[in-house]
Amino acid sequence: MPTARELCLLRPVFLDTETTGLGSNDQIVEIAVLDFDDHVLLDTLVRPYVPISPQAMAIHGITAADAGGGMAFREVWRKLTPILAKYPVVIYNASFDLRLLQQTASASGVRYQAPRAVHCAMGLYAALHGKASLEKAARNQGVTLPPALHRAAADAELTRRLVRHLGR
Repeated sequence: MPTARELCLLRPVFLDTETTGLGSNDQIVEIAVLDFDDHVLLDTLVRPYVPISPQAMAIHGITAADAGGGMAFREVWRKLTPILAKYPVVIYNASFDLRLLQQTASASGVRYQAPRAVHCAMGLYAALHGKASLEKAARNQGVTLPPALHRAAADAELTRRLVRHLGR
């Protein structure tokens, strides 16, 4: 695993998702990808094929009506695939988001292709300071929290801020 400084030199993109829940049949309802300089490469709601659990809705606030107005995952995948092939990707809790990308692709009849390179910011942080949620890790490091936490773009932005902070 590269250090935070080495990771910053790669100028990765930062990906985050919000989901219908945590289970093996759950799917993505929102996805965002920001580049190293905080430009939005992708930020969209996604129409799932399964209901959003009340627990998930309580965390991210995305309703079935919101998600119903989102893009089909097949469309999202067409936009996401070139990004994942071109850039190293940083995700806080990468194993979770990658699993949900695979599950959503499968449910949508899309052939999943793993990103070129994935780095887990949660693992990076844990190696330095112990396990923590994204919000707790950022607070512990004095990183300014963006508004609307637990939305994909805000959490991708917070991951970007945390990694850049650790890389100083």
